[in-house]
Amino acid sequence: MPKRNDACRARSHLAAHRCWILLVTAALAGCSTAALQPVSKQASAPTTIVYVTRRGWHIDIGFSIDALDPPLAELTRELPGAGYLIFGFGDKRYLLAKNKSYGGMLAALWPGDGLSLVTGLVASPEEAFGAENVVQLRIDETQAHAIENFLRNTLLIEDEVPQPFAMGPYEGSLYFSTGERYSVVHTCNTWAAEALASGSLPIRSSGVIFAAQLWRRVREVAASNPP
Repeated sequence: MPKRNDACRARSHLAAHRCWILLVTAALAGCSTAALQPVSKQASAPTTIVYVTRRGWHIDIGFSIDALDPPLAELTRELPGAGYLIFGFGDKRYLLAKNKSYGGMLAALWPGDGLSLVTGLVASPEEAFGAENVVQLRIDETQAHAIENFLRNTLLIEDEVPQPFAMGPYEGSLYFSTGERYSVVHTCNTWAAEALASGSLPIRSSGVIFAAQLWRRVREVAASNPP
C-alpha cells in the first residue's frame, strides 16, 4: 500500500508541475468567461472604432489618431507620422530584460511594476498585424471617452503629457511608466479586458489571463454588433 500511495503522490506532483509550467509560459510569453448578454443598442450612434489586436499570447487595443483627444493625441510628438496608436501592458522586469530567460518569466509571477507599450502605426492595424489578428469594435462617443480615460490613467503623466520611459522593442514604439501592477493574475490580457470593460462593453476582466479568453469574447461582441 505505501508504494501505491507514493506512486499516486508522484503522479499528482507531476501533473501539478505541468499545469504550473503551462500557466507560467502562457501568461508571460506575451506579456473564465461566463455567458454575457449581447451588446445593447447605444443611446447614440457608434461613431468610433476601437481596434483590438492580437499578437500571439498578447492583446492590445488602439485608436486612430483622429479619435484621440489630448494628452493621448499629443503622443504623436514622440511618434511622428503615426496614424494609429496601439496600447499594451506588460511586466517591467521581463520587458526590459536583455535576455528573456525562463528565470525572468518566473519572476514575473510575483506582483511587480508594470510598463505600458505604445506603438505608432503608419499603416492600418490590419496591414500591420494581419486582418485575422484585428477586430474592430464600433462604439459611441461616451464609450470612447471612457476607454481613453482608462488609457490616460494607465500612463504616468508629467507636465500634462505622458513622458516616455524608454525606447520600445521595435521602431515606432515607446515604453511608458505606469502605476499598474503586473502579476500572473493581472496580465496584459487582463489589462486589455479592463480597458474594454471601462467603455461599458459586455466584457469581464475578472479571471481573464490568457489571450484566447479575451479574443473569443471580443469576436462574439463584434459578431453581435456588425458594422
